[in-house]
Amino acid sequence: MIQLLLMVFIGILFLCFALFAVVGKSREKSEIPESEVELLRMLRLGSLEFDATNLFSDADYRFLASEPQLRALARELRKDRRSIALEWLRELQRDVFSMWRFRSFLTRLGVAADTRNELSEAVRSLLLLSLLQVVRESVRLLGPYAFGKIAVAVRTSVENLKRSCAATLSGLPREQWPQIAAEWQRVQALSINSAQ
Repeated sequence: MIQLLLMVFIGILFLCFALFAVVGKSREKSEIPESEVELLRMLRLGSLEFDATNLFSDADYRFLASEPQLRALARELRKDRRSIALEWLRELQRDVFSMWRFRSFLTRLGVAADTRNELSEAVRSLLLLSLLQVVRESVRLLGPYAFGKIAVAVRTSVENLKRSCAATLSGLPREQWPQIAAEWQRVQALSINSAQ
């Protein structure tokens, strides 16, 4: 009887330990650095809030196309997915360009960054913009299912660019972030007014 109680007690301890470990890991993964949260608030990066994995998946299209009476619906789905994918990729390009401009803005404000780092970030941004343009043209010509995995991988690269931009922002004292946000909004308003 004592052995049974001891086994139950040890089992409960293992269960508690396992639950604690799982909750701790999920809490670590869900914590986003404050600079990333502030960056998202300042730049309004809408394209990164959308998970495009299902958008570029052709499983439901193939299912509909396999049924003769649903082929028209499959064509409609493909057309709709194409337009949504093109819009999302366009938004992703805007976000990359916005992060590039924001990083340049931080550099003008005096964030210490060496020339080599700034040049590599500029090249990375240009390559991402170019790749996004190629993917957009591919989606326009071949449909949303041809280069879906590449589009999702490009999103990961944009996420990495966001982290780099947030790291640059975190190089400034937190007390300055509201002033930087206000100045960024002013610069954005000036650029919108000058474009009109």
